Amino acid sequence: MRIRSTLLITLIAISGLFFSCENKSMHIKIIPSPSGRLYSKPGSFKIDENTRIVINSEEERAVAEYLSNQFKKYSSLQADIIKFSELKKLKNDIVLYIDPQNKRIKKEGYIIGVDKAINIKAKDNTGCFYAIQSLLQLLPPDFYSENKADEYIIPLAFISDNPRFKYRGMHLDVCRHFFSVDFIKRYLDMMAMYKMNRFHWHLTEDQGWRIEIKKYPKLTDIGAWRIEKDGTKYGGYYTQEQIKEIVDYASKLNITVIPEIELPGHSLAALAAYPELSCNDGTYKVENNWGIFPDVYCPGKESTFVFLQNVLDEITPLFPSEYIHIGGDECPKTRWKKCPKCQKRIKDEKLKNEEELQSYFIQRIERYLNNKGKQIIGWDEILEGGLAPNATVMSWRGISGGIEAAESGHNVIMTPNSHCYFDHYQGDPEFHPKAIGGYTTLKKVYDYEPIPTKLSESEGKFILGAQGNVWTEYIHTPEHVEYMMMPRMVALSEILWTRKKRRNYKKFRKNLKDHFIKFDHLGINYCKGSYKVDIIAEKDSTDNILVTLESEIPDVEIRYSLNNEQLDTSANIYSKPFTINESVLIKAAIFENNAIKEKCSELEYTKHKGVDKKISFKEKAEHNYSGKGLNNAIDGFKGSKIYKDGYWQGFYNKDIVAVIDLEKTTKVDSVECGFIHKPKSWIFEPSTIDILTSNDGIKYNKVNSYHPKSQKDLESLSIQRVNIPVNKDCQYLKLIAKGVKTMPSWHPASGEPAYLFIDEIVIY
Repeated sequence: MRIRSTLLITLIAISGLFFSCENKSMHIKIIPSPSGRLYSKPGSFKIDENTRIVINSEEERAVAEYLSNQFKKYSSLQADIIKFSELKKLKNDIVLYIDPQNKRIKKEGYIIGVDKAINIKAKDNTGCFYAIQSLLQLLPPDFYSENKADEYIIPLAFISDNPRFKYRGMHLDVCRHFFSVDFIKRYLDMMAMYKMNRFHWHLTEDQGWRIEIKKYPKLTDIGAWRIEKDGTKYGGYYTQEQIKEIVDYASKLNITVIPEIELPGHSLAALAAYPELSCNDGTYKVENNWGIFPDVYCPGKESTFVFLQNVLDEITPLFPSEYIHIGGDECPKTRWKKCPKCQKRIKDEKLKNEEELQSYFIQRIERYLNNKGKQIIGWDEILEGGLAPNATVMSWRGISGGIEAAESGHNVIMTPNSHCYFDHYQGDPEFHPKAIGGYTTLKKVYDYEPIPTKLSESEGKFILGAQGNVWTEYIHTPEHVEYMMMPRMVALSEILWTRKKRRNYKKFRKNLKDHFIKFDHLGINYCKGSYKVDIIAEKDSTDNILVTLESEIPDVEIRYSLNNEQLDTSANIYSKPFTINESVLIKAAIFENNAIKEKCSELEYTKHKGVDKKISFKEKAEHNYSGKGLNNAIDGFKGSKIYKDGYWQGFYNKDIVAVIDLEKTTKVDSVECGFIHKPKSWIFEPSTIDILTSNDGIKYNKVNSYHPKSQKDLESLSIQRVNIPVNKDCQYLKLIAKGVKTMPSWHPASGEPAYLFIDEIVIY
């Protein structure tokens, strides 16, 4: 009791000292930024050869050993571990104290006081471990350099901290491309540095089965290997012993490993090994293309469920996690609709359709796992046909799935592809490694808020947290994984840990500079940032357009030009927003050493007859691709080749039927409209564009049509701007763009519906 009292008095004294002093914590660059109090005062603390790690009981030993090993690995310090009861005198030591009864500290939280000693107090082992991560960040970034020192100076500080969300996740797909046990451990190390606590391990796919199942050896003998297009054999898998090794390694970093065993779709690797699990009993191969494929597990066969239950019987003992992720996404129903056994299952179970058959599939697997003490997580498609009673939904197709699940009282993990897909480009594709597409900058990740505003306070409590996803279709190497992951994961860590009102991007970006130094020393292949200038244009109170230029990298020189002006060192230096009110081409770029860094950004504004008139669409754009709202197509701005730039509107498996009311009879010479063609992302230009006119908005006459030329290159990317003559007086214009109903035979996802994207409809 004397030991506890001494420690507590020391901590209280230090707490009072720092609470009473002025906040001067700008030089403390901890990420994620602490949610509680963060204070510093003049002075410093020396960690040297005399510094010991003091524990109060065996409960702190595991964390103490982790810290001691960090000192031994990166410095000349021994950092011996000593029990408090053996201590004669407290020097410049590091004292760890776990007290489960402490009501001042929340779960996973901690307090650090740096004064005459470093006192760390936590409620549990996890909180103590997170305190160590913060302590390591107080050390200079050169701590990780090859020059091992025998002393380090850190600031005097007081920190109280705890996480905002309980689920702080990262995902890794090892099916499209396989990664070694050593790299998985390195991935976990990077997660632990930033207090991420859930590792979602995507282990089965069309392109490879990556986990040993002893009852079904063909899953790894056949399903773990594919023949690439150049004829080489590619693949690999983890033995159950390796799985145990990784799970144990993660647990020491306070990370829970959640396996994903994909079902009922994305199952071609399993069907290649055991074709009798399909509807057709055909011959299958492990896929070497990316996409969605029609052959999936057959829910009409009882043997399918016997197989999956046997697989799960081997999976569950390997993973102590309360969750097993069962996928549930992107499952075509093509085969089910023609399968007599599936149709019989629908009839016998009194199901309405194939969507309810998928729900039956998921719920049956859920019941089995619940009986084994496990809960399921599924992608948001598991909402279709009826949600399994106890399922947690992982919302990836935007936020609507998460909202629906939370409103229904289900737990949710947010991972919208708009902000949390780290396989997307994080800057201009010309200057970054190949990615699947998309555009998710560091700042966009940081600006994400996991709790949708539509949810009430009580509904918001069902949002457990969020997760960053690293899909590896175009990521072949560990170095590329690191580049896509870092530092976007670091931004996400602050979103999930730090209270919303404490977040500040400018401060975060400045703090990140020290972390970049650490990454350099550790050999982490990180992305230094996007040098793209964002040109943001919005109407102001005088009906002019206010233009703001921004970069995710702070304190850089931005120059801009208008129309035919040269964009060079003689161009305008941006200092504040400016206005435009006529057609103009805006160019802007970051300048470094009197030259453009990477390349310039462009935004074209066209003042035309349709700007800000009334427009209506027969069908709504997809939620994720709705641009800046309904008037996006007639706001005067033309989209770039990045279809997620906010100026495009995307329609899935729909024709575009748009009606523009010009408010009075107007002479229309021609209509120009823009479409994007990017087959790799399932985006195709329209097959036909019709222009119709009307004077009463009821009776329309077709005046012209356009038929784009077919492009058959999967990698092509182009903007098709079509100018169609009209030469009519009218008040109403109707544009009908007919989309590609199903992707063509040469496409890897042949037969699936396609997207149709439109941007500015210019009326001349």
